[in-house]
Amino acid sequence: MFEALFEKSGISLERLRTLCLIDKHGGITRAAAVFGKENVTTKQSQFSRQVKDLENFFGVDLLDRDVQPHRLTTEGKVLASIAHDALGDLEDFTLTCENRPVRLTIGAGESLIQWMLMPNLERIRAQLQNTSIGFLNRTTAQTIEGLLNGELDLGVVRKTALTKQLEHFHLGSFGYRLFVPKRMRKKFGESMSISELDGVRLALLEGSGEFRSSVDQLAAGAKVKLNIELECSSSTQVAYAIGSLNYAGILPEFAGKVLGQEKVSAHRLEGFDVQRSLSVAWNPRRSESHPLIKEAANALKKLVRSGK
Repeated sequence: MFEALFEKSGISLERLRTLCLIDKHGGITRAAAVFGKENVTTKQSQFSRQVKDLENFFGVDLLDRDVQPHRLTTEGKVLASIAHDALGDLEDFTLTCENRPVRLTIGAGESLIQWMLMPNLERIRAQLQNTSIGFLNRTTAQTIEGLLNGELDLGVVRKTALTKQLEHFHLGSFGYRLFVPKRMRKKFGESMSISELDGVRLALLEGSGEFRSSVDQLAAGAKVKLNIELECSSSTQVAYAIGSLNYAGILPEFAGKVLGQEKVSAHRLEGFDVQRSLSVAWNPRRSESHPLIKEAANALKKLVRSGK
């Protein structure tokens, strides 16, 4: 059984872990830096030897030494993915045997973590036995990559970003609302035109993506010059500006629960029809040996869809 693995020496759990670290951090130097600046040189040498041992064992180049920083080859990435799954399985089994909580890692954008996942945390935990949960702030691309390489167990992402290798549950779709601090003393209806924002101090996301382009086009069509006093790089920054700095701003409609109905009013902007569909996704290869992953995805789906 497994004769090819035991015909020669050179493979070990520690060496496979090193390969996973190099894959995660994008090179030997960055992986070595995780252990502190004072240990970088020593760790670099150690990691180089360990990768060489693995290369001798498998008979292929795992590290591309023609580029800086050295990165894993295609074969190296395949092995790192296999190793990540295997080591994750072994760690979870060890924790289970010791009756210690199994860790579940969930990747999502910061606004989704704060406004969707954190409010549901205790209800999710109540449905998962002996589990610790880690929320990791990741871009959509990083979340997809983390699901594919085994770094993440679950990811909450736009449905349009999903790849064929992943399975998912649809969480629902959401639109956007204009949130106005009540201390601004502005009297807007539940639905309003963008022309009514003339002179209102706004905090908006910067950039040229679909969201900002839609706002700019709507204003241009109405021949309104928006009073954008603050541009932010994240939705959570916009939320802070609304809640603490007396700005109006446009955010996902589910942000209203966190901002508080007693502090802000929410309004639909006529003509601003940007919608997002969200899914909770996972890698079926990993969930085969970790039924907890799909169990957690199902729990999150039910909680989000119920609106609790």
